[in-house]
Amino acid sequence: RLENGQTVPVLITALGDDSVTIDANHPLAGRKLIFDIEVVDVSEGSGSPNGDAGGGDGNIVTP
Repeated sequence: RLENGQTVPVLITALGDDSVTIDANHPLAGRKLIFDIEVVDVSEGSGSPNGDAGGGDGNIVTP
């Protein structure tokens, strides 16, 4: 668990006599992703150099 109580899914990749190796990467990490999208609307920008693009977690996405 994280400090805020949120659980984190992990994959156990190896078991030793007194150790466990885990992989906490997202299941799609390292995979090639292809998206089929349709642009349904285009609007004026906000004037911000990064626009209002966000990564869903509040972080600004920059090229």
